[in-house]
Amino acid sequence: MPKLANATQRAQKLLLEALKSPENLPALPPADWELLLRVARRARLLGRLESDLSRAGLLGDIPPRAANHLKAARNVIEHRKTLVSWEVNRIVWALKGTQVSLILLKGAGYLLAGLPRHAAGSPLTSTSWYPRTRSGKSRTD
Repeated sequence: MPKLANATQRAQKLLLEALKSPENLPALPPADWELLLRVARRARLLGRLESDLSRAGLLGDIPPRAANHLKAARNVIEHRKTLVSWEVNRIVWALKGTQVSLILLKGAGYLLAGLPRHAAGSPLTSTSWYPRTRSGKSRTD
């Protein structure tokens, strides 16, 4: 069991170091890339790594297989952003002419407010919203 604990700690440390210092990633050995990609995928942070490396101009300096995984994660995130934007557009259309305003929660709120959570590659899964009347009361009050 100690061997498994050591492997888990190594994986966690590798991910934390990658997030803290992405500029060191081009020097990572191939075996560490395999582990980093596995742990980052499980933690849903592949898009974040891609974003950090792209911003630093280092995406071309990492192994091509690793770069492909990171680019694929970015594509998935961009697709989900499109889906959420479309879903919000349809909700706004459905509420047009009503006395209900829309409050977006979680990922959709961050995305449409242009806040950094999604600029850094965080995943989106769905739209959460809360309808309120113009008087400020919820429809369920």
